[in-house]
Amino acid sequence: MTEALHVDLAAIGGGFAGLCAAVRGAELGLRAVVLEAGADDNYLCSSRWAGGIFHVSYHDVKLGRDALIAAINRQTGGDADQALAAAIAEDAGRTVDWLAGQGAAFTQGSAIDWHRFTLSPPRAAVAGQDWRGRGPDRMIDTLRRRLEARQGRILLGTRAASLRQDHGRVVGLDTQNGGGALTITAG
Repeated sequence: MTEALHVDLAAIGGGFAGLCAAVRGAELGLRAVVLEAGADDNYLCSSRWAGGIFHVSYHDVKLGRDALIAAINRQTGGDADQALAAAIAEDAGRTVDWLAGQGAAFTQGSAIDWHRFTLSPPRAAVAGQDWRGRGPDRMIDTLRRRLEARQGRILLGTRAASLRQDHGRVVGLDTQNGGGALTITAG
């Protein structure tokens, strides 16, 4: 069975990037949807079991723009796109502020200065799948609730299959949802 859905913003993946993009879009009045391949509420994604430490090239996100650009350039051997490095450096501090406004709880994750913005409660520094109930797991759930409160949706068990284009302009995408198909259109 093929269904159709019209949105302004479709994010692929229910981790931090996809959920943040969709929540911000919904805040700006866009009809937003997140497509997540995982089929259950506790879908596994790297954001859930990552350390939850927000940093820029192993530096505190609240350092000044020039210091962060220099850190990016050191880590990349100077190969970073400078416009992208500048955008990251300018937005990193505002990003953790925005996340805090969404409900993120941060703590100093360790004595390392760039661990200042670690999602709370932090994960133990051990190998294994101890992510349930930790800061990143909680933040995923918080962002999902924020999206849904703004009339956005997360479609579990849904994979993007192909973009729909009209004369080189993206106008939607085709997805696989369970055993069926879902066509998402956009303006």
